[in-house]
Amino acid sequence: MKIISGEAASAPTETTVEWRGKELQDVLKEYNEKDIFNADETGLFYKCLPNKTLALKGDTCTGQKIPKERISILVAANMDGSEKLPLLIIGKFERPRCMKNIKTLPVTYKANKKAWMTGNIFEEWLRKLDRKFLLQGRSIALIVDNCSAHPRLDGLRAVRLIFLPPNTTSVLQPCDQGIIQNFKCLYRKRVLRQFIALFDDSGSDDAHYKLTVLDAINYAAASWEEVKQETIANCFRKAGFTKVNDSEVVTTTTTSSDGPSATAETSDDEEMEQLFRQATKACGATQTLVDYIDVDRNIPASEHLSLRENAAQSEKTPFEQEEDEEKDIESGKEQVIVSNNEAESAISTLRLYL
Repeated sequence: MKIISGEAASAPTETTVEWRGKELQDVLKEYNEKDIFNADETGLFYKCLPNKTLALKGDTCTGQKIPKERISILVAANMDGSEKLPLLIIGKFERPRCMKNIKTLPVTYKANKKAWMTGNIFEEWLRKLDRKFLLQGRSIALIVDNCSAHPRLDGLRAVRLIFLPPNTTSVLQPCDQGIIQNFKCLYRKRVLRQFIALFDDSGSDDAHYKLTVLDAINYAAASWEEVKQETIANCFRKAGFTKVNDSEVVTTTTTSSDGPSATAETSDDEEMEQLFRQATKACGATQTLVDYIDVDRNIPASEHLSLRENAAQSEKTPFEQEEDEEKDIESGKEQVIVSNNEAESAISTLRLYL
C-alpha cells in the first residue's frame, strides 16, 4: 500500500492576470452568473480507505499509474452555485454485473478500458448539454481546461466553449479551488460510514468490506447533491470570477488550490473527523484527514495525461494482467455453467461429427 502524492504545475502569473483582466471580464459582461459554468474531471479511488491505496511494488507514487478500483468523474456547476449538472461518471466496464437489472442511474455513465475522459465521451456529453440548453432557450458559457480530451467543437448553438490558458488550472479553475475536494469529502464520509458499520459487525477490516461501482455511483450522486451553493460560489470567487471596473487592476491575490475554500468545511465537520478516527484505528493507518480526502488528487482523469506512460509500455504489466483476470467479476459477462448432461451431449455430438 502506498500514498499517492503529486504537485500541480505552477501557473504563470502574467498569463493568469491577463486572462482574468481580458477574456474573463468579457465573459462576465456578456453572461449572467447563472449562465457561466465550469467543468472539470477528477479521478476517484472509490473504495479507498485510509492508507489503503493500491500501487505496484517498486513504483514511485506520483499519481501517474492507473490504479484499479477507480473511476473518473466530470463535475460541472454554474458561477452562483444555483445549478449543478448531473455527474458524468466513467468506469472501466460498460455493463458491470452490479448494474445487471438497473434501468436508470442518477448520473450519466460511460466506460472505456482506462476509465478516463476521452474526446469522444466529452463531445457526446457536450452536444447533449447543448441540446438541453437550446430547448430551455438559454445561452451559456462553459469554461474547461485545454487538454486534448476537450476538443474544440463546431455546431454548438447554446454552449460557448471557453478554454483556460495552459498550466493555469491550479488557480483559474473554480472546481480546483475546493468544489471537487468538498465533493470528495462528502463521498468519503459515506464510504467510512459503511466501512465502520461492517467493521463493527464483523471485527475485520477487509473480509466484509465490499463497494461496487453501483454503490460508488449512488454515493457520488448523493454527495454531489450535498455540495452547498455557497461553497461553489466561494470557489468561483476564489478563482477570480469577479467583475472589476476599468480602473481596477486584476491581481492574483487568490491563494493556490492547495488551500481550497472547502477546507474549512472539511475541518469543521465533526462527523467526518470522528469517522476518520474510527477508520484509521481499524486500519492501523497514520494518514491525516486532508491527505485521505486528497489521496487521488493527481491521478489521471483524461487520456492526455498518460500518453508517455502508454508509449513506454509495450506489454501488459502484472498489474494489468491481474485486472484482466478480474473482468469476469466486474464486467457484465456472466459465467456459463454447463451441466453434466449438456457436457455429455456435446461430447456425443462431437464424436458423431468426427
